[in-house]
Amino acid sequence: MNKHEIEAKYKERDSQKRNNSLLFRRYQSYTRVQKLDKLLLKIDKGILKNGLLDVGCGDGWFLRYMYENFDENFQYTGIDYLVDRIQRAKVLSINTFKFFDCDIEELNDSYKYGLVSAFTVLSSIGDKNQQNMLLRSMWDRVIPGGYLLVFDLRYRNLNNSDVNSINSSDIMETLQVDSGISDTGTVPPVLFDIFGPSGSPLIEKMLPFLRCHFYLLIQKDSV
Repeated sequence: MNKHEIEAKYKERDSQKRNNSLLFRRYQSYTRVQKLDKLLLKIDKGILKNGLLDVGCGDGWFLRYMYENFDENFQYTGIDYLVDRIQRAKVLSINTFKFFDCDIEELNDSYKYGLVSAFTVLSSIGDKNQQNMLLRSMWDRVIPGGYLLVFDLRYRNLNNSDVNSINSSDIMETLQVDSGISDTGTVPPVLFDIFGPSGSPLIEKMLPFLRCHFYLLIQKDSV
């Protein structure tokens, strides 16, 4: 998949996000951070001194979130194919953060990180082999004892055929790992429009199979 194809996919995805109501976007953001906070409590903070790499970093929101909530002395690195996103990330973030317009294989060093993350990146890759290649490349960048964090879509997007589903078991099978910490969250926009901001959290709790996103944290074995 080349940069032009990825750019087209993300423009379509961003257009659909803008079509979602402001209330839904706030609900989705709140749910995401709430779930993230629980997962991040499981991380050995000492490992993070080896730095963080966010793959498909967008405007760098996750790196800024980690900076604000953990430690300003960590090394924060973000990569993305889309130049406009990297430019925006540099504007919004402090100048000690490093952002690169490149693929993970194009990083100039062989440095390994305490945490490698990817948010709604894998579901944008239509080819399963390329998806698995990216997963393995991300895993290779994790130090022994470090973590891989993935947030993505459990189901196909019926409104956008370019957005694919993936799940925790797929990832663990590809990486040949036996365990990870996972969670799910967020009802789809169509259900949110029906049940609203007050009813959607109840639906999410009572009918977990309707949750459209998943979160997975995997720790690599120490040597």
